[in-house]
Amino acid sequence: MSKVLADKIPSRGPVPIVFNTPVNLHSLKRSVVLPIPGDLTPLRLSVDGKSFTDYSRWQYTPEKPFQNDTTYRIIIKAGLRSMGGSVLNGREEIAFTTARKPKVVSTNPRDGERKVHLYRTIEFVLDQEISSACVKVISLREGTSVPGNTEVKQGSVVFRPAYSFLPNTWYKAVLQAESAHLESLDKYKITFTTLDLGNKYWVDVKLGERHTATVYKGSKVVRRMPVSGGRPDSPTPLGCFYTQDRGHAFWSARFGEGATYWVRLVGQVLIHSVPKDHRWKTKEEEHAKLGLPASHGCIRMDEKDAKWFFENIPRGTMVIIHH
Repeated sequence: MSKVLADKIPSRGPVPIVFNTPVNLHSLKRSVVLPIPGDLTPLRLSVDGKSFTDYSRWQYTPEKPFQNDTTYRIIIKAGLRSMGGSVLNGREEIAFTTARKPKVVSTNPRDGERKVHLYRTIEFVLDQEISSACVKVISLREGTSVPGNTEVKQGSVVFRPAYSFLPNTWYKAVLQAESAHLESLDKYKITFTTLDLGNKYWVDVKLGERHTATVYKGSKVVRRMPVSGGRPDSPTPLGCFYTQDRGHAFWSARFGEGATYWVRLVGQVLIHSVPKDHRWKTKEEEHAKLGLPASHGCIRMDEKDAKWFFENIPRGTMVIIHH
């Protein structure tokens, strides 16, 4: 008696076949009729550092791939001999079905979508569980790849960019993926274009391994600065904000420190200089933390950068904060 030990077989195989007793190699090759020519080999195992061959478990690998989502049959003719000398009296059939190819059922953004926000994830939703995937995003203007990370979550694949996309730019996102049944997705791509900001200032604040703020005017980098966002116990809010009112200096009795050149983002979350002590001197131990999480939720800058920001970035400027 024999059977296939799998639900859905990859189109490239192998098909695992198990018998209730070890079978004779030469007898099996005379008795088996395969749906597609291929190799039939016994399973080789290693136990406690010793290798041996299990002649009750076999693997059938086709010379060319099976068709997807198709049922095949392996015929075992009467006369098959076991290694113990018993003989199969009747004819047997082993049926197996191959796995479906994965398909993309939706994307966000949609293919061809316009005015996409400058910082957002790109998501592909597929019709089945995915075991591995890679997303490559390319700027069609510059022909360069966008740095970022690909995350696989069962039936979805998410690309998280390391930095904001540039405005008024076409991008191509290419997905390569393999299903839990080891079936490869036919290469899939979408294109989209981002918001057009004209020649306006906007700011990308990355609170990653190193905290940075990059000021753009349109698509051109104007200034890149090390900053410090909030500590884990007082995180900086993430999202899209717009600069509001501003002032030359403030003092916080609660924290016993002050700062210069503050610009409000939302509520009590400000962009300002590294804190100053009661003598109005920069706290050097805090200045040394620029690039690392150190604040109570605000965005800290070196004083010369905070002064430049205060004097050059107009009210209503978009500031994107992300990890």
